[in-house]
Amino acid sequence: MAKLRTGRVVALSIAGVLLIVGVVFLFGYYHYDRQFTEWQDARPIDIPVDLSKPGTFSGRFTQTCRVAHGEGIFLIVAASALGNTSPTELLKSLRFTCVISDPGGRPVVEQKLSSEAWSGSRLEGGDIDLISFLPFPEGEYDLTLTVEQGAPALAGVEQRLQARYLLCGLERFPATVSLLLGAGALVVAGLILLLLPKNKATQSGEDSEPGSSD
Repeated sequence: MAKLRTGRVVALSIAGVLLIVGVVFLFGYYHYDRQFTEWQDARPIDIPVDLSKPGTFSGRFTQTCRVAHGEGIFLIVAASALGNTSPTELLKSLRFTCVISDPGGRPVVEQKLSSEAWSGSRLEGGDIDLISFLPFPEGEYDLTLTVEQGAPALAGVEQRLQARYLLCGLERFPATVSLLLGAGALVVAGLILLLLPKNKATQSGEDSEPGSSD
């Protein structure tokens, strides 16, 4: 009977640990899944610009993800304002320099764009990719975009400069792993508790008190 009680205590302890582990991993799944959704919706910078003529535009760049497989800066225009114009035709003659600097003024991204060497693509809604780069550490940065030569075709068109994370889905891997481990731990704990022998009172003479009588 002592061995049975010891085994029961051990089984209950293991089940308890697995329950705690399962809950912790499920909380981890919730955190990572929500984080991935936030990265999908994030816009590290979103400012109005006018790339039709020379000028300088700047704004705060808030970096919250460094695990994306890429990051890009897009020109947002209304699709209805462009008609059938291709991005190459729209940005013809455009030249600019884009610099993203840390609080100390050190550039973490510095790229130049010239229409002669550029091949852009139109995304849904008329968004046009301008430059892309590898993500850098999280934090607050400053972006400065200097238009050296404008694109006249953009004159009179409302424009915004917007950054986005280029996510491929692997960034959600920690959430998937946490979900599998959490669910697995809870299932195993449940099976242990389900298969654990019930603690029934015995009526044998071994467990009765000495000298007891009816």
